[in-house]
Amino acid sequence: MRNWWGAGVTAGGLLALLVSGEARADGAFKAVRTSAPPELDGRLDDAAWKDAPVFDAFTQSFPKEGNAPSERTEVRVVYDDRALYVAVRSFDGQPASIARGQGRRDNPPGSDLVTVVVDPDRTRRTGYAFTVNAGGTLRDELYYADTQNNPDWDAVWDARAVVGEDGWSAEFVLPLDVLRFSSDGTQAWGLHVRRELRRTQETLDSAVMPVTANAFVSRFAALEGLVGLQPPRMLQLQPYLAGRTVMRPRQTVGAGTLALPSADVGLDVRASLTSRLSLNATFNPDFGQVEADDVRLNLGNSELFFPEKRPFFNEGMDLFAAPETHFGEQPHILFYSRRVGLDAPILGAAKLVGKVAEGLEVGILDAVVTGAANPSGESEEDGRVQFHPLRPLHVGPNSDLPASQPFARNFLVATARKQLPGNSTVRATLTDVTPLSRRCSPTVLEAGEEDCDEAVGSAGSVDFSVVTEDREWEVRGQLSGSLRRGGAPAKTLRDGTVLDDGDMGWATWVNAGKMGGEPWRTAVYFFHTSPTFDINGPGYLYNQNVQGVLADVGWRRSEALGPFSKSEAGLYVVRRFSADGRGLGAGSDVGLWGNTRLPNATVMWFNFVAKDPELDLWEIGGAGIPYQKTPFVDANIGAETDASRPFSGWFEVGGYRFLQSVLRSHTAYYSGAGATWRPVPKLETKLSVNLSRQVRPARYLERTADDTLLFGALSAPQLSVTLKQQVVFSPTLTLQGYAQLFGARGSYGQLYGARAPTYGTPVRMTDLTRVDADPSAYDFEAGALNLNLVMRWEYRLGSTLYAVYTHSQKNDEDAPLTRGVIPASLFKGPSTDVFMLKWTYLWDASV
Repeated sequence: MRNWWGAGVTAGGLLALLVSGEARADGAFKAVRTSAPPELDGRLDDAAWKDAPVFDAFTQSFPKEGNAPSERTEVRVVYDDRALYVAVRSFDGQPASIARGQGRRDNPPGSDLVTVVVDPDRTRRTGYAFTVNAGGTLRDELYYADTQNNPDWDAVWDARAVVGEDGWSAEFVLPLDVLRFSSDGTQAWGLHVRRELRRTQETLDSAVMPVTANAFVSRFAALEGLVGLQPPRMLQLQPYLAGRTVMRPRQTVGAGTLALPSADVGLDVRASLTSRLSLNATFNPDFGQVEADDVRLNLGNSELFFPEKRPFFNEGMDLFAAPETHFGEQPHILFYSRRVGLDAPILGAAKLVGKVAEGLEVGILDAVVTGAANPSGESEEDGRVQFHPLRPLHVGPNSDLPASQPFARNFLVATARKQLPGNSTVRATLTDVTPLSRRCSPTVLEAGEEDCDEAVGSAGSVDFSVVTEDREWEVRGQLSGSLRRGGAPAKTLRDGTVLDDGDMGWATWVNAGKMGGEPWRTAVYFFHTSPTFDINGPGYLYNQNVQGVLADVGWRRSEALGPFSKSEAGLYVVRRFSADGRGLGAGSDVGLWGNTRLPNATVMWFNFVAKDPELDLWEIGGAGIPYQKTPFVDANIGAETDASRPFSGWFEVGGYRFLQSVLRSHTAYYSGAGATWRPVPKLETKLSVNLSRQVRPARYLERTADDTLLFGALSAPQLSVTLKQQVVFSPTLTLQGYAQLFGARGSYGQLYGARAPTYGTPVRMTDLTRVDADPSAYDFEAGALNLNLVMRWEYRLGSTLYAVYTHSQKNDEDAPLTRGVIPASLFKGPSTDVFMLKWTYLWDASV
């Protein structure tokens, strides 16, 4: 095998030290300016690297924290007025065992990889992370609040990797215009390099990263030697052109298929207004290449939460992210970006993010949604192509437009975060939704139609984080308020609370405890959400009118314990009440959890919880009648093997049992298993199967004409099969396939009834009596088949060509119900096919 490591490399790298400068082991990196930037090929044979000091003071963070690495790693850093260049040489005594799988950008498989993280403003909170694996796949992400990270952040940069006889090497080119830093003559940056060596399961870090530290960016080593750098003025324009054809069935059954061709043009703009303040804007954005959401069945009484996948609403959004408790929850999400563009196209959006003073960051995001209506109403035969001022960058037949005018609105979110001494912070956030059109005519609006609610609202919050110097103890919290403006005469929430124009609500939570250190950790969490707190216009709220307290204690060991290389476990207790002054019991939980990691990188876990829902305030939607539910116990176990192996897998099995009460007991189960097969580095197949049976001993159905509340015993089996196929022709040319087959059937058994009590009076299990009626009238089924193929070619850095095909199909809702989990009518139901070509071009005018 040819040695690509450059002249002068011998086993162990001894001669490299002699010709490349003295190795640094003082905990700091040293960068030198170069007049001849290295050629990006991953081989490290350029003259620029020969004069760069070597950093090799790596240590293990896992599995044996603080131990010397089993393999040597060297880092060199050079720079010029355009970019920061980083070279990483990863020695390996068994080069044939280097895991070099390939994947699409931002999704490298389990493999040997190197990550360079830069804190250019030395905030000790924000880090820009750039990763390349031994197969050449790139990934970037943004760290914020020291330990949190956003994997969807994207920047224009490049790296190359090469495997040689003594290991592998990588070269990074990090343009300065993607890094925010000051104009000081001598720069003070933070830098961290992490190597993941899959063969030995080692994580090697350039600075000690104790598992117990509850810190990351704040522990970075210094990067010295950066002199005379001026922040470049970034200006990037990225126009796009997309053409698509939608094939869907006509509204008249048996009338054939309707073909709707259309085209869109748009523009993305990225510009730096100052050295620390940047502007991102998009006009008529198109997200046709984004993977569809998984299909899920919702039997609960709250809205499902779906993660954001659209690039504009992911990049640089850390400043807008809702604060988290140490349990990973976000109780009050004031800005839920999935609301933007949900029911109307996005005309344009812009966000301004950066520093305006030392330690003070600001962010403003504004988006306008609007759209045109078909002048012919619901007619499918209007093939005229007309100019519509509300969708000026879209071209297509009128029949491609909705029959009614979309509800135009403006979404605004503004935030400011101040960094306090000791890595503590305080932040203020404001959100607002303003109507730009009428949703319904005045006559229809006066009738109080629910889907004509034009209510908008505002919300604000202040959140904080106070951390001790050792990062072990922390207090986090948030205080929020909401205001409803306009809309229909009133809005009734699920618990029966009535909101009118001008109504305000408030919510708060505080989380405090020992978040770091070993072996013990403990925390308490208090939360309160008033009945009139409503942020579901711009944000997301699981439920209102609830308060409670949670206490937990955890045990953690990062060192080996018998056959386990890392273990943790915990016990928690939760108690909830209504927040409307009555103090109604709204549920209590006692849970136990644990997980461990074996030396072969297999992870195993278990969970157990006993829950007493007590009175559910939201089950009987809008009635204001609490409903007593049945206690149950829930337990599950699972395991996942080493993802870097050619074949890996996972499984989880669990179940829950409703305990004996007035109603008979019921048992449910859920299970899942998946496998990843990577026969060669360029090919990856993922298959997952989830099978479950949800049950509800007495689920609320309806309020009958004689004022009886009707409930039914529900059994709902579900099956979901997901296949993901990836072919990597090169790091810049990939083909990704996605398919999901989903089916669910709900069958009701015994029906129960209770006389509807007065407002606020609970319905208890002892109030339920059997109802002799046919329960099959309430049975339901759901089925879906979604397919997605995306060819992505980055034909030049930052410029991409997409070819996309999507197919979505649902079961025929008018067909008779079948006994199987997958509806028999699924493949006879209506389907939609979309073919799309999208071209983008990055024009970089940065200076």
